[in-house]
Amino acid sequence: MPGDKQAMRQRLRDQGFHGDDEAVCARILEDPWFAGAKTVMAFMAMPSEPDLDPVIREILKQGKRLVLPRCEEGFRLSARIVEDPDLLIPGVFGIREPGPELPEADPADIDLILVPGMAFDGRGRRLGRGKGYYDRFLSDCPGRTMGICWHAAEAVPVEEHDISVDAVVTEDAVIHCRTEGGAK
Repeated sequence: MPGDKQAMRQRLRDQGFHGDDEAVCARILEDPWFAGAKTVMAFMAMPSEPDLDPVIREILKQGKRLVLPRCEEGFRLSARIVEDPDLLIPGVFGIREPGPELPEADPADIDLILVPGMAFDGRGRRLGRGKGYYDRFLSDCPGRTMGICWHAAEAVPVEEHDISVDAVVTEDAVIHCRTEGGAK
């Protein structure tokens, strides 16, 4: 299975990543899960991921609590509470992330987690970048999860440790794979 994942990652890199960021953001903002969330964990996009800056601005505008991931030692993510995204610093992979001085959010308090991935399929299976940051983090999070990408894949290879998401958001649709969060 790891070879299947590597082959899929390479195919995706070869074909390039592109899509309509505005359409993806609009689908997130229109979803009832977003409307009902008080604390939302988003992410700062890599070039191969939809840009969620409009969603991040709307989280703050609506008075919701914004949480962003920070890469820690041991391939671990922490969830940091962010009030001003302009103060983010370059992180491990060159992605802007919260500094270590920002307070950590309790994963149990996060209502909705927007999860990046190279690909998701209609069953919520995720192809990440292979380091396991999100799999480890999501294993302890009871909140709902939404995988964010431009286009859904037909199928994503999985291994036993992989954590699926509850819904997948693309530029074309929101696919609710599970109606309740938590049971990964």
